Amino acid sequence: MDPGDYGDWLRVLGLQSSGCENIRDHVKEVRRVLDTSGPLLQIMVPEALTAYSALPDQILVYRGCSAGQFTGLSWSLDRDCAQIFATFPKYAVADPVLVTAVTRKRDVLALILEREEQDIVTFKARRQLVEPILGGDSLK
Repeated sequence: MDPGDYGDWLRVLGLQSSGCENIRDHVKEVRRVLDTSGPLLQIMVPEALTAYSALPDQILVYRGCSAGQFTGLSWSLDRDCAQIFATFPKYAVADPVLVTAVTRKRDVLALILEREEQDIVTFKARRQLVEPILGGDSLK
């Protein structure tokens, strides 16, 4: 792919990312196409670039998911927002958990601010804690 075309493709991906509801089903393909270290500046709109610039070097991120889906490409800076994803009827899973992880700013591919989710896109979040959302014991 021509480098100019790749930048254009990244811009379109960034603009359409909030409509990518089943990205978890395509993580291998996405990893093959995108770099695993960031940032991919073309994905982010100006407001997201400003917010990305203000992020610290170590970032605490959250992921609401099934107990079998600890890894993923989509994380949130907002704990409450992440938790909703495992319990919202459209995404509800039988075994919802909240994963807390840490990632380095340089490993963030993009920050997506659409839909007020504060979405962090990274392949390199290091899991710190897994907690059942609807009661139960913490898993580590």
